[in-house]
Amino acid sequence: MIRKILENKKADIPVMILVIGVIGICSLTLLSFFINGSRVSGYFSGVVKMQELSFEIDKYTFYKNLGLSDEEINSKMNILTDSEGQRYIYVEEIGTTIEPKLGDDWTKKEVVFSAKYIFNN
Repeated sequence: MIRKILENKKADIPVMILVIGVIGICSLTLLSFFINGSRVSGYFSGVVKMQELSFEIDKYTFYKNLGLSDEEINSKMNILTDSEGQRYIYVEEIGTTIEPKLGDDWTKKEVVFSAKYIFNN
């Protein structure tokens, strides 16, 4: 009986086409995940940066409730001031992407996420 199964040459071609098709689809799927993986990796960095910003706001509120002056708080924290005199905290995440192109430098740095909290004085 095993000889009859092994001698059936007509079934070999469809099975081989099926196997090649499955391998091709799996390869394309893995390639797609690899290509899109670099784009998606920066999406979750905003969560960490928002936690950092929330921590800085809580720290500022804590110092303010202790009765510290703005100068004392500025010496303990990194609070920025814009040209209009508004005080704010700014956080950003800079990501590096790889872009195959002619030349030596294939990396590109860009801001992936940024947040700015302006204090109401």
